[in-house]
Amino acid sequence: MNTKIILEMIHYMLKHRMKPFLSYSSNNDIWRHYKNLITLIVNMNEYSMYKFALLSNMYIYSTHEGIKFYDLRKAEYLDINYSLLKALREEIKLLKIHGAESLFSRILFLAASVNRLDTTRELVIKYVKKLGNILTIPVPPQADSARVLDHVSSSNRVGFIMGSIYTWWILKNIIDLLLDRGVHIEIILFRDHYEDYVSRDDVKRLRINGFNTDIHYIDPARIDLAKISRRYDIVLNINYLVTLYVIESLIHSEKPLERSLVNIINIFNPANTPLEEVFGLSPIIISLDELRNRI
Repeated sequence: MNTKIILEMIHYMLKHRMKPFLSYSSNNDIWRHYKNLITLIVNMNEYSMYKFALLSNMYIYSTHEGIKFYDLRKAEYLDINYSLLKALREEIKLLKIHGAESLFSRILFLAASVNRLDTTRELVIKYVKKLGNILTIPVPPQADSARVLDHVSSSNRVGFIMGSIYTWWILKNIIDLLLDRGVHIEIILFRDHYEDYVSRDDVKRLRINGFNTDIHYIDPARIDLAKISRRYDIVLNINYLVTLYVIESLIHSEKPLERSLVNIINIFNPANTPLEEVFGLSPIIISLDELRNRI
């Protein structure tokens, strides 16, 4: 894996970032926004998919089209949030009754499937319609890293780095299962708005402050994995921006990530992005050390 992947990801994200403007801008404004995003790339001192993701997100949130686009995405999710939570909760009950092996691996593999750069309401609804099939298949090798959750107890502290709001219905059910075991849970959110990610504003909407968890805020522009790792026994990262940061750090190796950060588990779907060249088409749950070996 080399710089070619980073450049291909920047190109992919440029198309991804144009969605708000293609949806709501006039023809003249579409061209203006495109040029402005290109300028962000040209003016970067170094090629970086992580930095482009950050800078382009700041630009999008400075426009009314961007705010409207992501507000609408969140509103569309909130409309179906309860139905999604209930559907998955019922499937989990059935799995428990039948004594399904590695419940956490199954549910996190579902989370990895949904955690795509191009997740939509329609895609999530498709997953719900075939929940039974997804959760009852044998646990795939790509989910092996999730088995560590099978052994957590009340003495453990688990951090969840939240990403897109469209993964919340899955993570909420995982959190409930861990809370039933008495595990100490902390939800990690970005301090600033990023795409349709769960934000400070969503804490009340999703009733995150209504159950027994702590909330920790981090700066997306200053991600400190060592600090996060020391804070928890296990860190589940379903934040695509953090995943890009991790992958890019491993590629550059200028500031190599500590090998001790084995407790950070990355959960994502590389399908339909340049990352599938390295990780394949299947959703993946992968520890930092395993990720290092793949890169």
